[in-house]
Amino acid sequence: MKHLRKILLLLLAGILLLNTAAFGEKSVTDSLSAQEITAVELIDLLYGNTDSDYIGQMIRVEGFFSPETYEIDGLPFYDLVIVEPNSCCAEAVPYTMNPDITEFPAYGTPIQLIGMLEEVEVDGEFSVRIQNAIISWEQAL
Repeated sequence: MKHLRKILLLLLAGILLLNTAAFGEKSVTDSLSAQEITAVELIDLLYGNTDSDYIGQMIRVEGFFSPETYEIDGLPFYDLVIVEPNSCCAEAVPYTMNPDITEFPAYGTPIQLIGMLEEVEVDGEFSVRIQNAIISWEQAL
């Protein structure tokens, strides 16, 4: 009887751990299917330094939030601030926000962004921007 009780308690603890792992809190972007892209790859694309299979695809990238907006083609754009380890300065990749987004992090908050990467021509130069982005971030307790 004593061993049966221990077995039942261990079994219950295992079930609770599995439930916590399976149904733990996840960000919105965790459930979306997107290709991971590094800061280096995105910066190369930003300056038209490389061709990519990422164009026209959903991408997932990490950076920092900047709340300032500006207009391009009549749409409000934000900048995803990316710090590449081997660069002297931060870079900004423009993106449009999904209209369902109503809550925003503080300036400089690390974010994960998922959106459609598109190629654009600006003054005869090719660059990229991210359309219809969804962002997620760790909220302070």
